Amino acid sequence: MHRFDLLGEIYALMAGPPVPEPGPRTLLQFLLEAVYFPLSRVMHELEDAELDWAPVPDAKPIGWIPSGHDPSTDPFTTIGWRWEHFCQELHDIAGSDICLGREAEPAPEIVDAASAVASLTAGIRRAARAIASTTDERLDEEVENEFGRHSRRHWVTLFLVEAVHHAAEIGVLRDLYRLRHHLGRDNGSPTI
Repeated sequence: MHRFDLLGEIYALMAGPPVPEPGPRTLLQFLLEAVYFPLSRVMHELEDAELDWAPVPDAKPIGWIPSGHDPSTDPFTTIGWRWEHFCQELHDIAGSDICLGREAEPAPEIVDAASAVASLTAGIRRAARAIASTTDERLDEEVENEFGRHSRRHWVTLFLVEAVHHAAEIGVLRDLYRLRHHLGRDNGSPTI
C-alpha cells in the first residue's frame, strides 16, 4: 500500500459541509492528519527483525505489561512493544468510554512487520471514522475516570498527542536500528 493511500481515506471520511469556524471535531480531524504524516515514515519498509530488536539489554518485548505507574522506573522497550502500545491507543480513541466510546476493541495482534503495519493502519482508520462520525456536542460532554473529569475532546486530544509521542519514539528507535552497526555492537546494546 502506498503510504498516502490511507491519507486519501482519511480525507474522504472527513469530507462534509464547510464549517465557518473550526469546532472541536474539525480540530481533532486536523490533529489526526498531523499524526498521520510522521506515521507514513514510521510505517515505511518495516522489517520483522526490527520489532524484537532490543536497543539496550533487557528491553521489554511485545506483550509486556507494566506494573505500577512510575515513569522514572519504566524500562526501555523494543520497537514492537512501542508499536503495539501505540496501535492500542489509536483503537482506544474509538472504543474507550472516556473518548468516543463506540465499541471497545483490542488492536489486532502484532506478530510480524506486516501485522504491525496492518494494526497501525486499522487504528488510524478506526480513529478517523470515530472522529468523523461524532459531533462537537458529544466531544464537549464531560466524562470522568481515575485521572479526572474532562471533556471527551480533552481525552481524545491526549490520546492523539500520546500517539505523536510514540510515533516519534518509534522513528528514533528505527533510526537506531538502521544505524546499529555504527553504534558499536549489533546485539541490541549500543555503545554510544
